[in-house]
Amino acid sequence: AKRLKGWKIKDQGADHTYKFGRFKLRAGRSVTIHTGRGADTRFDRYWDLDNYVWNNDGDKARLLTRGGKTADSCSYSGGSSPNSPKRC
Repeated sequence: AKRLKGWKIKDQGADHTYKFGRFKLRAGRSVTIHTGRGADTRFDRYWDLDNYVWNNDGDKARLLTRGGKTADSCSYSGGSSPNSPKRC
């Protein structure tokens, strides 16, 4: 399991940052980050924002370690439905 406390997800434009609290991600598992409101579970985490984060014409999410290094990134480009999830 990887402890993600202090890790962040940031967009490339405005300073939208999601910061993981105490959280462990087990090997072979995934977690879905929702920008809206909801109750956190071990499979779903909620940013609790009222505004949109991702641009419909393209945006890039970066996963940053506690030390600020990019661990991974994922590009989003609008598709047929702006509400469809992007899996990275």
